[in-house]
Amino acid sequence: MQHKVWWIVNLFFAVAFISGTVLILLRQVDGAGHVETLGSRLAALAVLGAFLLLIVIVELIVWAVMRASRKRN
Repeated sequence: MQHKVWWIVNLFFAVAFISGTVLILLRQVDGAGHVETLGSRLAALAVLGAFLLLIVIVELIVWAVMRASRKRN
């Protein structure tokens, strides 16, 4: 059961990041009403990439802890 939940969470994050990337690339005006330029799109993608990296690092730590606890039992 734990593996199913793990993959469901990963699928949720993948869909969220893909939809966020598509939104950033396709929007003409951001939430504050400013017109999107290449620089602002790249900055938004960099922030999204930083969050992705943070989530991947946290998931790897959780995976390593789960794997180590399974080996002890």
